[in-house]
Amino acid sequence: MQTVVLEFSDRQALEEAVRHLWERLQVSGELVTSPTAEGRWRLEIVSERPLRSATLEKLGGRLLAE
Repeated sequence: MQTVVLEFSDRQALEEAVRHLWERLQVSGELVTSPTAEGRWRLEIVSERPLRSATLEKLGGRLLAE
């Protein structure tokens, strides 16, 4: 299992990343979204298979933890 945390500046960018993970990449595992106190959006990905660095970069957002 791989856990990654990304932060996005707006909800639309977050939703696009989630849609990309579920629909195009068919990532299995858990995706948890939550707003931050600063008005940003956080996406925690717990993937059953490893995600490449290039894949994470394509999602956008700022990598907080890998």
